[in-house]
Amino acid sequence: MPAGYNNNAEATVGGVHAHLPETGDIITATDICTLMLYEKFAKWKQYIVISRNYVSIWNCNTNTPFYAHAQGWDKISNDQVKRHKE
Repeated sequence: MPAGYNNNAEATVGGVHAHLPETGDIITATDICTLMLYEKFAKWKQYIVISRNYVSIWNCNTNTPFYAHAQGWDKISNDQVKRHKE
């Protein structure tokens, strides 16, 4: 995935990856350490980790996580799709 290293103001502002059940439901310590090493270079504002049960959103500006149940995330996502169609 492209990162913000190309000095483009419209460059990628975040990233996402999924966890398999054996990895766990939330962002891992390894994910966080990797993000803290590369988030400034990549110029990301947030990073999302999706699992079957939870969505973890890492705020790269404050280095803090936010957790949401996957069902709630799906409802929000479906609502956004609906709103943009109207």
